[in-house]
Amino acid sequence: GIAYEHPVWLRDAAGSVGLEEAWKRAMELGELLDGSSETPLLDVIVAVFHEQEWELDRPNEDATIVHAPVASNHGGFDLYVRTDEDEHLVTVFASLPSDGSEVYAREVLELAARLNLTIAVGSFEADADNGLLSFKNAIDVTGDRLSVPLLRQLIGTVLISADRPQPAYVGVISGTMSVLDAVASLG
Repeated sequence: GIAYEHPVWLRDAAGSVGLEEAWKRAMELGELLDGSSETPLLDVIVAVFHEQEWELDRPNEDATIVHAPVASNHGGFDLYVRTDEDEHLVTVFASLPSDGSEVYAREVLELAARLNLTIAVGSFEADADNGLLSFKNAIDVTGDRLSVPLLRQLIGTVLISADRPQPAYVGVISGTMSVLDAVASLG
């Protein structure tokens, strides 16, 4: 799986986990975002990534989407966070590497369907044309505001959910595992 140290926002000066301090920092970050921006959701997202010192880019400056490459023990994948400021939506999705997946698009569709039976939130999706597997989760914050802890939870769910099936996905798109064997290998 993914082995992360406690994030910077959850450490005190001695490096120990300090929940009270973490809450205070989250509140301070929230207060910095005063609502005068035209992209308040994106502002929170960018602030959280910068606070964590993650490599971040905006693939299209005209769109409210950010991208961060993710490395793990199972390989890497791309993490995207997109906002719809008018609809108050935040969508976090991960796109797994797909070299050779187009040959196994049908199997990847089955893999996504079977993986969806194993999760409580979010969903796996497969592109029927090229076999690209992705995981997506979203939140609608209409009538409220996006909090830093809520955003961290949303991103964390996608990170863990996308990383876990990578070996199974690689097995399927390389032709070395059947879908049923790949899902069974996840335990």
